[in-house]
Amino acid sequence: WIGMSFLSSATIVPLYVSKLTGSALAIGLVAVIANSGWFLPQIFTANGVQGLARKKPVVVNLGFFTERLPLRLSPI
Repeated sequence: WIGMSFLSSATIVPLYVSKLTGSALAIGLVAVIANSGWFLPQIFTANGVQGLARKKPVVVNLGFFTERLPLRLSPI
């Protein structure tokens, strides 16, 4: 869990932008934009899932896929 903070977009991307520019506004906006990307899939899929009679299979299948995605990417 601690190692993920070293790879977090909330820490690395603002640090990279701070090396490129000294603008506090740009550094803050990059952090906000990087963190708001987590909510985009929810916004686009909520309408499709809302009409389903059974929502749990969608949640279970997506959770199963996203939980094992790092394991599939590790050999790369």
